[in-house]
Amino acid sequence: MEHGQLDLVLHIDDGLLPSHFQSERLYREDWVCAVAHDNRFGDSLSLKQYLAANHIVVATYAGVQTIPDKQLAAVGAKRNSCIRVPYFGVALQCLAGTELVLTLTSGMTPVVKANRKLRLVKAPQELHAFHFLMAWHPRHNTDPRHVWLSGSQSTEEFLAHQMETIYLSQGHRPLTMDYTWAWVSGKKDNIRFSAG
Repeated sequence: MEHGQLDLVLHIDDGLLPSHFQSERLYREDWVCAVAHDNRFGDSLSLKQYLAANHIVVATYAGVQTIPDKQLAAVGAKRNSCIRVPYFGVALQCLAGTELVLTLTSGMTPVVKANRKLRLVKAPQELHAFHFLMAWHPRHNTDPRHVWLSGSQSTEEFLAHQMETIYLSQGHRPLTMDYTWAWVSGKKDNIRFSAG
């Protein structure tokens, strides 16, 4: 965005956007945990239970700390990541019949509820909700396309639907909170979504 190659970025509110960029919150995501239907855990996990459990972790980038791991580190805690996979679809398939815990966002709730072999468990309160942002460089504040997009009543619903469609797609697509989508200028005024 700094060099004019991207007009708009949709990203998590992780505090990493440069301070001079402008942004708008689109929606909030809460953390939930998926476990096997017959798992020993009750309806919620305390931090102590969560840390004692074995976790399957979705991480598409080697050496990059996931959001839950960052939040745990902030309170001086670390979970036991015994299995790491690059896709949520694969992680969900690995849960049935195990004592593993998978931490995912509330947007994945319908996928878990649709699988009779799995169930949802409330995540520890130390895993805080976060927001998806729409961010742009201030030079676009007067661009008519940007004004239309950011001012549209349906912008949030459209973008949330597009992100959810990608996010809930089949297991062969990496489904991480590190996705970035961009509106690329000079491309027939289309909105293009891509992993990044």
